[in-house]
Amino acid sequence: MDAAQREAFRHLVLNALERRLFFIPSFKIYRGVAGLYDYGPPGCAVKANVLAFWRQHFVLEENMLEVDCPCVTPEVVLKASGHVDKFTDLMVKDEKTGACYRADHLLKDYCKEKLEKDPKLSEEKAAELKHVLAMLDDLSSEELGAKIKEYGITAPDTKNSLSDPYPFNLMFQTSIGPSGASTGYMRPETAQGIFVNFKDLYYYNGNKLPFAAAQIGQAFRNEISPRQGLLRVREFTLAEIEHFVDPDDKSHPKFAEVSKLEFLMFPREDQVSGRQARRIVIGEAVSQGIVNNETLGYFIGRVYLFLTLLGIDKDRLRFRQHLANEMAHYAADCWDAEIECSYGWIECVGIADRSAYDLHAHTDKSSVELVAHEKYAEPKEVEKLVITPIKKDLGLAFKGNQKMVVEALLSMEEKEAMELKATLEEKLEAEFRVCTLDKVVTIKKNMVSISKEIKKEHQRTFTPSVIEPSFGIGRIIYCLYEHSFYTRASKDGDELLNVFRFPPLVAPIKCTVFPLVQNQQYEEVAKSIARSLTAVGISYKIDITANTFGKPIGTLGLCWFYQFEPNAVQASSVPYYSCKLYCAGTSIGKRYARTDELGVPFAITVDSTTSVTVRERDSKQQIRVDVDKVASLMKENREAFRQAVVNTLERRLFYIPSYKIYGGVAGLYDYGPPGCAVKANILAFWRQITGCICILRFSISMLYVEKFTDLKVKDEKTGACHRADHLLCKDKLEKDHELSAEKAAELRHILAVLDDFSAEELCPKIKEYSITAPDTKNSLSQIYFFKNEAYYNSNQSLCEVENDLFLVFLSTNGYTSFHAVMNTYDT
Repeated sequence: MDAAQREAFRHLVLNALERRLFFIPSFKIYRGVAGLYDYGPPGCAVKANVLAFWRQHFVLEENMLEVDCPCVTPEVVLKASGHVDKFTDLMVKDEKTGACYRADHLLKDYCKEKLEKDPKLSEEKAAELKHVLAMLDDLSSEELGAKIKEYGITAPDTKNSLSDPYPFNLMFQTSIGPSGASTGYMRPETAQGIFVNFKDLYYYNGNKLPFAAAQIGQAFRNEISPRQGLLRVREFTLAEIEHFVDPDDKSHPKFAEVSKLEFLMFPREDQVSGRQARRIVIGEAVSQGIVNNETLGYFIGRVYLFLTLLGIDKDRLRFRQHLANEMAHYAADCWDAEIECSYGWIECVGIADRSAYDLHAHTDKSSVELVAHEKYAEPKEVEKLVITPIKKDLGLAFKGNQKMVVEALLSMEEKEAMELKATLEEKLEAEFRVCTLDKVVTIKKNMVSISKEIKKEHQRTFTPSVIEPSFGIGRIIYCLYEHSFYTRASKDGDELLNVFRFPPLVAPIKCTVFPLVQNQQYEEVAKSIARSLTAVGISYKIDITANTFGKPIGTLGLCWFYQFEPNAVQASSVPYYSCKLYCAGTSIGKRYARTDELGVPFAITVDSTTSVTVRERDSKQQIRVDVDKVASLMKENREAFRQAVVNTLERRLFYIPSYKIYGGVAGLYDYGPPGCAVKANILAFWRQITGCICILRFSISMLYVEKFTDLKVKDEKTGACHRADHLLCKDKLEKDHELSAEKAAELRHILAVLDDFSAEELCPKIKEYSITAPDTKNSLSQIYFFKNEAYYNSNQSLCEVENDLFLVFLSTNGYTSFHAVMNTYDT
């Protein structure tokens, strides 16, 4: 197709998608916001099906550990990863209107338009423009500005002149907590949440490599000039995998399963020499060194299978290797799965060997070792670098900064340490950079001892390498829409009908059910079929209104079945479940172990008609309890029980404090593998109950509501913040056994109407009851309003903070939320 045909085709697809509510611009009644979109009912269903299949294809089949981390990320984490300093695009401004544009996009569009539409372009000029396109990512701001001026590129809308390019950080900045002292960002990728949890995940996996962790979640990038619909947006869904592997052994035990796959590949050498993408067998690509290692090749093969099974046309899918100027300095090899659509070749999946860069960066910044171990069969004698800081002399020289200087000295690599030793022996002092101080200090010979010693080692300690497949779900879905779309003539031949030929795997509705004519018996049969479909987890749409004979308006990729057979049901259409396999055994010890693995805090063993044995999971203590007293025992030990549950959940990695290696952030938690599975099962079951017919997912993360406020008080000495309404009444009712019935009734009434209290009403109550700061017992400030632009700074538990939005979301249909489930479990 030429440019005009591609544009006409795109218009047809977008018109059908918006008209049928697959997706629409967010906040449309307020004229929308560029780069933000809402998925409508069929779009939500397609997205849910794609993600369900992704989980089945990768998480379940590869036995990956799934986590779910917060979108809000502290600055220190993204400082360590390099995003604060380097996550930028070069921007130019219209010098009259101030409109902003990405500089490289303007140059790219100019070159492409010239190459496609200028018939008078000389071969020499065409070669120059192609070279510019090839080297675009390598151009500095000065070089980019020079090209824009040389080609006379102006603002697209006004034709005004443009400013010089300058860097613009793409992250959305926010503050964590009401004081504004802690800077945070909306995460630009999900990967960092996995890297900072490596130590816990490694332990969860039995301290064994290789293993992979996966995460599906929202990411945010403040694009300079978002365009191309779902392809370049400001909030989007990522599905990322971090496969941790021994850097000395990147073979993969299942590589043979994909080694014979043949598909379009575009190696670096072919791009540089001007050749086209060609079909290559992935096994040959690895053996010839085109692909760096087996694990990277294995994931390239698995990505190919995933995309083609979704419905992506294999002839419009290629894997392009990054050019040298595109790759990060630490990367061993990088490939992009690119899908061709009306916008050209679009990068939808990145598969990269990131070496050990990320774990090294977080180890250096957090001082927590993110390493793996390999035990030797026999102890080995190895030459080891020994660095001994002389703390007394360092303390005299650096005083309060001594600890950071010591940590920097101990973290030196062997080459750096030996160079420092040589300089100290020659000059008696040397300059040394301390990253945590962000300055260079002078180290004298008497401050540190550096030597090499022969030592016996029983294990090898190393930082794992990471193979990262990263999926842009919105981009994949849009390309799937285009690859599935076609038009066909109506029966009369007088109009063209739109059709999406979705595979059953991703079709938003699996089938329709409708009686031929309006008849009570037919309607009962339809309802019976509907019940049977629900039982096996197949989504459907039923129509029992009077039959109307007219022209069809097209299909939405629905799968119409005349009969149902067991093998007609796709595995991915069933809600997402997971299981663990246990060895056979019937002893009570093994049964206790099985309940422990399921996270059950107390085991009640019925071994008598009058009394039972109650076992507590963490301490393994057992007590005998009369049958009629079991319920009261659970009620009396409510607080101890809650603590047991929290300890169990954190120890078994259901959830853990986010960014734990950096000291954590109050109110932010990561879901671990079992927690993610529980959450996914609840959501899958909820979708099944509601039928996913009228569920509309809004991009609420960037929404700012003027009245979204809390009433806040401050500790007058420490400045610590507390929610005023949270300090009232509940503690008194639960713990004061001498409370009169009249006073108790008064406190219950206050709790019942608490949400209706104004600041003026709350303030006297706090004074009347002499309420002080919970931690310090200091007096509290006057109540004032705090606008919740980010998460509230609290010390509440996971279900009380992060699931508040989840509670509201589920309550709209009257179904039990995770919050309610936890409360039931608690009592």
